[in-house]
Amino acid sequence: MSQARIGIPRHYYMGLDVERRAIMETAIETLKQEGAVIIDPVDIVVEQQNWNNDVICYEFKRDLNHYLAQLPDTAQVHSLRELIEYNEANAEIALKYGQDTLLRAEASVLTEQEYMEKRQQYNHLPSTEGIDYVLERYELDALLLPGDVDGMYIAARLGHPLITVPAGYSEQGVVDGDGDSTKGPFGIVFSGKAFSEPTLIKLAYAYEQATMYRYPPQLSEK
Repeated sequence: MSQARIGIPRHYYMGLDVERRAIMETAIETLKQEGAVIIDPVDIVVEQQNWNNDVICYEFKRDLNHYLAQLPDTAQVHSLRELIEYNEANAEIALKYGQDTLLRAEASVLTEQEYMEKRQQYNHLPSTEGIDYVLERYELDALLLPGDVDGMYIAARLGHPLITVPAGYSEQGVVDGDGDSTKGPFGIVFSGKAFSEPTLIKLAYAYEQATMYRYPPQLSEK
């Protein structure tokens, strides 16, 4: 990890609760101790864009319907709508974790033309003012992002690599804006340019070996 240049996009740290922010600060200090050069902060111009899930919902609905429609007649569902109805009819076994993604996708009303326009819009700014732009501007090897935050979507939208490493545990947690508890394990995420997996794996492995935060869950025997 020595001399690796890692950027800290602080915008994505602002929404963290006290415990998870402390985990991130500890991770940054560990990276410094391991010889990384920390550039803090770095600005991702596109991070302020108002992202939403309409494009991915359109793609999910289209592609899942295409797949289900090709299943043999013996299959119980042949469309996303039928899948939702099946889950509702078998809620005790099928809805343990809900089906919010399925419902959002089914509710998608984008036309193909609207979808193409939005996809081009969403891809343009991340490619011109997103990760590649920031990495080149600050001469970085990678960005350091908190796990489970919107910052990862910039990379995901472009197909750029991400790798997550355990970084600590939130003992108390809070209830976030989606109604979910933040209590539990929390990780850091390294992201970089397309095809930069070798660099990211080296960084993640070096951090993992320096901290060894992961520990196996304790499962009770029945």
